[in-house]
Amino acid sequence: MTKIVEKEINRRVRERREELGYTQKEVAELIGMKQNAYSQMEREGNISTQRIIDLAVVLKTTAEYLLYGDKENIFDVKTTSKINLTFNEPASNIDAVDPLIATITNREKNAIKMLRNIKQEDREEVYRILKEFHDKKFKKA
Repeated sequence: MTKIVEKEINRRVRERREELGYTQKEVAELIGMKQNAYSQMEREGNISTQRIIDLAVVLKTTAEYLLYGDKENIFDVKTTSKINLTFNEPASNIDAVDPLIATITNREKNAIKMLRNIKQEDREEVYRILKEFHDKKFKKA
């Protein structure tokens, strides 16, 4: 990525964090980083794909917004509150929220990560293709 693009991503991360009222330390803890490393990443660092995904969850937004500024699916700050969940919690605590999480394979997790990293219009095309395949494969007789 070019430095200009990286700076825009870093700016959006900082602005979104501030909109939600998080400190750098709070976000760093939620994504499993030390505060000083997070501060440097937010200020000038190259943010990895996995960190973008983690940040999108914590900052209640989408990877598309953080990467491209696409506000189509950004969550309304006024109707949300800070999350209490950390990425380091055991899966059993998360399973109580959705029992399907316990059954997700690594391949499915990777598919979700890939979906989160593509633009919304492309994501809709993937959903359409999946639905067509599903309907054809599991069509009731």
